[in-house]
Amino acid sequence: MSKAGVLVAQPLEFGSIEAILGCVAAGVGITLLPKGIVAGGLADGQVAVHELPRNLPKVQTVFIRRTDAYVSSALSAFLQIVRPEAELHLAAE
Repeated sequence: MSKAGVLVAQPLEFGSIEAILGCVAAGVGITLLPKGIVAGGLADGQVAVHELPRNLPKVQTVFIRRTDAYVSSALSAFLQIVRPEAELHLAAE
């Protein structure tokens, strides 16, 4: 954000998307979220959406989980699918 001239004094962290949207609606701050997540707040007139230039919306997304959590067969299959794709994209950068 500093490239755009926006300085953040202290980032805030919340436990839910609803809390983030509530703070934005209350004027506490701003956020970057997928457009579909804010559809309700946008329809209610609680928040404004600003489109970003095409070169800015690309961000690295990560999948995280507890290191000691049970790995189900579904999760294992998911990881087998996404790991090769992620490695291809990382190698291309």
